[in-house]
Amino acid sequence: MPKQKGPIPITGTVKNTTYFSLNGQYYERRKSSLTAAVVATDPAFAASRRCNTVFATAVAIARTIYPQLPTHKRIAGAFGQLTGRVYQMVLKGMDADSIVTAILGE
Repeated sequence: MPKQKGPIPITGTVKNTTYFSLNGQYYERRKSSLTAAVVATDPAFAASRRCNTVFATAVAIARTIYPQLPTHKRIAGAFGQLTGRVYQMVLKGMDADSIVTAILGE
């Protein structure tokens, strides 16, 4: 992605170009044709929608487990790792109560 040039950096979209800031640097890129409506309705994104639903379930379960963990286990990155483990358990068909019991029982 090319960096913006010029004295005044901008953010937003003008015609077919999107200007944005990332980590203190200003970039530009071509405007995407992908919209939320397309992702929500297009059959090509059906698998993505299913995965998002499973992930949302995993996050909700992890959110209830995390505060119950011992303080020394609540470190940087722990919530993400917990969510990943819960996600795998949800994919295997485990229900929320079984997941909570399995993780807190360790």
